[in-house]
Amino acid sequence: MYDAADTLGTKGYFGVDYFGRNQIAFGLGVNNTVVFDTGRKGDDLIAGTFGLGKGHPSSIINQLNYSRFAWCLPEKLRVQDPDHPPTLDLGGDAFINDTVPGRHTTPLAIDTSYNYINLTFIRLNGEIVYMAVNPSRPKATYVILDAGFPLTMLVNEAFYSLQGGVIRYFAKIYGWKPINKTKSGYDLCFDLPNNMSSGDIVFPRVEAEFLGGAVFELKRSFVTVEEVREVCMTLILLDPEGPNIVGAEQQMGFRFMIDYAQSSLTFAPNMC
Repeated sequence: MYDAADTLGTKGYFGVDYFGRNQIAFGLGVNNTVVFDTGRKGDDLIAGTFGLGKGHPSSIINQLNYSRFAWCLPEKLRVQDPDHPPTLDLGGDAFINDTVPGRHTTPLAIDTSYNYINLTFIRLNGEIVYMAVNPSRPKATYVILDAGFPLTMLVNEAFYSLQGGVIRYFAKIYGWKPINKTKSGYDLCFDLPNNMSSGDIVFPRVEAEFLGGAVFELKRSFVTVEEVREVCMTLILLDPEGPNIVGAEQQMGFRFMIDYAQSSLTFAPNMC
């Protein structure tokens, strides 16, 4: 059992075992509160979820001398599907073919030990609603992919800019107004009329563009909560100044590959 420093808020298990012929140290957190880029060096023993972080000797990637890894969360993640399980591939097994349709690559941020990428725009139905230009708060332009958290979280400026566009969209298309206090717990919701169901609604398309022009569609950005008759945006407000977080809901159906040798993140749909 280990108990990390208070600034990390991490408790869990730390052990040593064999991976093939290699003896490796690894950890598993069971109660975690991560504070990104605290400035503390050398005391993050786990170096990221399952030790996949970069820049620390205890990282699984560093211990096995791999330069890349890839993961995939299938579309039917909530349903046990033996033919399409979640996957994690290391080293030579981690790849995305150059010819795969919808393949995009963006550079990793070079000034941090975390696997950040740089957000440039958020678009709603193709229209820019947020431009990530704020040099005084660099972490507000960062994005990290977190498969351990279900929802996507946006910093204040990004969330409120997108919220404004969504409110205008539903007001124009359906005449809806946002609910002051939602029953479902999401940050932005609208009442679902009694004569409508989820299948009657045309939801807007939400896309994030990263440095280098890589475009990632944030699918499942809206949900109909039938129990309380609300239509809600599933992207929620991140109160701290960053980074933005893309959660598991929006990662489903995509394959991601981090390549430290190329200092890049590559992703493509329909490869799970």
